[in-house]
Amino acid sequence: MKRRPFILLFALIFSACQGSTDFPKGHIIFESKRYNHQRVFYLVDINNLKVSTLPIDSEPNYDPSYSPDGEYIVYASGSPFGLNFGVGNEGKIYSMRVDGSDHRLLFSTLNVPRNPVFSPDGSKIAFSVFDLTEGNQDIYIMGSDGSNPINITNHPSSNYSPAWSPDGTKIAFTSIRDGNKEIYIMNTDGSGQVNVSRHPQNDSQPSWSPDGKYLVFTSRRDDPVDPPLAAGPIFAEQGYSVNLEIYIMSVDGSGQENISNHPSNDSQPVWSPNGRMIAFVSYRDGNQEIYIMDIDGSNQINITNSQFDDFSPAWRPE
Repeated sequence: MKRRPFILLFALIFSACQGSTDFPKGHIIFESKRYNHQRVFYLVDINNLKVSTLPIDSEPNYDPSYSPDGEYIVYASGSPFGLNFGVGNEGKIYSMRVDGSDHRLLFSTLNVPRNPVFSPDGSKIAFSVFDLTEGNQDIYIMGSDGSNPINITNHPSSNYSPAWSPDGTKIAFTSIRDGNKEIYIMNTDGSGQVNVSRHPQNDSQPSWSPDGKYLVFTSRRDDPVDPPLAAGPIFAEQGYSVNLEIYIMSVDGSGQENISNHPSNDSQPVWSPNGRMIAFVSYRDGNQEIYIMDIDGSNQINITNSQFDDFSPAWRPE
């Protein structure tokens, strides 16, 4: 694969800053339908590719992510698509220790919560809520104990997939306010909302580099299907596109480069804690699998190898 100057420069900078460790130690939590076709959380050790199940209840659970110390996970529960919601079947956000203890209900709604993520200092959680009546999503922030949830986007269009900057001062997210999916950045109080991807095709699912200078994201700009799916399904890119790719850019939107370069669907990129690798979901094997690759897109490796769908990866800080 030909390496572009922007990617080579970025790779050299991170190599100089991160030391000599070539392979990041650690684990990735992910969702899988390998147990009775239900959404279950699994953990893969990326050093030996051993997969284990996380102890958790039998509710439909989704969108897991770690606390900054790696000791807790936060996740959403209920129906990720808002099916059969009502009193007694609310959408919820929980936290728990990775061993299954200290299980806490943090948030409950008759709408659909998605994508809860801890702030870098662990004091807050950002998440989105899909309003089943209005048909749009907004991003909220609450205390890590579930206190004081506040809508910070307050926009009639949909805003979702929040991602904290490493210094905790900004949130990147996906917005459909321009008629297509774009990557926006805002302050944590919701002010200063700025479109940084600025492309007529769909860009979504941002993830920050550990130094806060770059974003990786999913883009539909290389999809041969025409016309583009403008707003598209709120909850999923997969299955509605022929060719999704993983892109990288500076946080100001400059230097946008395709780093996955594969004719199948690649999506849901997340940066490793040491900044040297990116995990993502690929459909190139006929089902969704978790892959990892170097930040320049080289060395793309399937680390789940299951006949069932594996998706929603999140690195454990270690």
